[in-house]
Amino acid sequence: MRAPLVLISLCLASVALADDFKTVEGKEYKNATVLCVEPDGIDIKTRSGSSKLYFSELPPEVVERFHVGSQWSGQFPLAGANEEIRITPQQNIEEDQECEDGAPPKVKIEREKQRAVLAKAESVRIPHIDFRDVTVREAVEFLAGQGRDNDPAGTGVVMSMSDIEPEGEAIPRLTLSLQDVTLFQAVTAVAQEMGFSVCVSSLGLDIHRVRCISQGKQERSDFDRGFVESRVQSASVIALTKWERSRCTLRCVVTDILKQGPGSAFSYKVGDEISDLDEQVASDISYGDGQVLFYTGSPARLEQTATYYGDRIAGLGGIPISNLREIVGRSK
Repeated sequence: MRAPLVLISLCLASVALADDFKTVEGKEYKNATVLCVEPDGIDIKTRSGSSKLYFSELPPEVVERFHVGSQWSGQFPLAGANEEIRITPQQNIEEDQECEDGAPPKVKIEREKQRAVLAKAESVRIPHIDFRDVTVREAVEFLAGQGRDNDPAGTGVVMSMSDIEPEGEAIPRLTLSLQDVTLFQAVTAVAQEMGFSVCVSSLGLDIHRVRCISQGKQERSDFDRGFVESRVQSASVIALTKWERSRCTLRCVVTDILKQGPGSAFSYKVGDEISDLDEQVASDISYGDGQVLFYTGSPARLEQTATYYGDRIAGLGGIPISNLREIVGRSK
């Protein structure tokens, strides 16, 4: 069937509980909020910060819940390279509670709204879906209507779409059949078929493109490459840092100096803490695993920071840190 265009409704769910996740290796993530479902895994927020859990490290019942199994499921790296440096051990739970209790009321409210959105999307069941050669926009708008029609409260879940039909590119279409699934499973199934992400916000679900790129594809555009090379050329110092947790503070610690131009004065060495960049833990902020810092002039002045997750630098178009090292090497 071709999905009709329908209006998107507002989510008014009020109460939701946090999730507990346990990997196949036994690592536990307590009181987690699901932020985003990507083709290769889920992004979650705990009291200690944000983390990514890959489907390859999750038990089957969790994988089934988030409906992996699309054409994209086997095309992404395993989680081994992504070391979680900000997950608090069991003995530090009291410390996490202290940070959570000290969070501003607005932060706690936003987090509860996110959980309420996910709870609503998982409580609504759709008996049958049969998409035949439809666009993602048509499919999502149809699911929004189904969510409202199958919600006893009649409110449904608000859905938004970002960058799913870039100008000048062919609009992707899909064919997909689903039986007895939750609204959340249906939305993530549609997104994953096209290699998109589904993020949970305090307002609803957002479907958008991601830079998760399958092996063998070009890893960044000419624009991204040129931008990074220009940044590297203009920087007098490039430093790699990681977050180290100390109670409610994330300490910004230098782990490597990728570039230091001749005669460039830089006040830090590997192992030093850059206290000016330390952060106080807040549950609504994704800090990543660390930052790449770009300095100019001498003495070096900080011009730009780029957050990285695992080996990917989100602030530089998702390029791997190893690629940045290569670009720095060629610039010398």
